[in-house]
Amino acid sequence: MGKILIIGAGAWGTALANVLATKKNNEVYIWARNPITISEINNKFSNKKYFKNFQLSKKLKAITGEINIKKFNFVFYVLPASQFENFSQS
Repeated sequence: MGKILIIGAGAWGTALANVLATKKNNEVYIWARNPITISEINNKFSNKKYFKNFQLSKKLKAITGEINIKKFNFVFYVLPASQFENFSQS
């Protein structure tokens, strides 16, 4: 598939990102707001808030901040719909 961005590190976003990261030739990034979540995904390869005893792919990379959409082949928005306005203004 290529370079993939998942916007949202909740249960659905984390699961989707992890599945895509396990496929060959995918470079997968998961965007999150919470620095603790980002650190946990990048350093411990876990997201214990949603998956207590599950190891995430070491190919998955968590990011935050501004997003340059042009860098990605595919973007999946998986934040709740109620968060779209807040997300789009940041």
